[in-house]
Amino acid sequence: KVKVYNREKNTVDVIKKGDILKEFDTGTVLGEIKDVEVKPATTEVITTEGEIKIAEIPDRYDLIITINGEAMVNENSIVCGNSELRIGNNLSLRTKTYALNSTILEMNIKE
Repeated sequence: KVKVYNREKNTVDVIKKGDILKEFDTGTVLGEIKDVEVKPATTEVITTEGEIKIAEIPDRYDLIITINGEAMVNENSIVCGNSELRIGNNLSLRTKTYALNSTILEMNIKE
C-alpha cells in the first residue's frame, strides 16, 4: 500500500483499479492497482488559543492505493524494478496519463 498526499480532484478522478503503475524514472512495471481509498486531505493548524488541531484542506485529497506486483525478495531487501522497497520510502509512479509521488505504507509478501 502506498499513500499519495494532498492531490486535486482531477487527479483523483483518473486513478482507477486495474491501472498499471510504473516506476517514474525507468518505466519498470511495479504492479496493478487493486484498490483506491480516497479521504479528505488534512493539515495541522494552530488555533487562536495556541492549540494544534487537524483541519481538512478544501478540495484536496489523500489516497491510499493498494498495488499488486511482483518483486525480488532476499534476506536484505525487496526490489521491484530498480527500486528497493521499504516502508516509509518515497516512490515516484506513473501511468500513460498521470504521475504520483507516494510513500510506502505497508508491504505484504505472498509466496
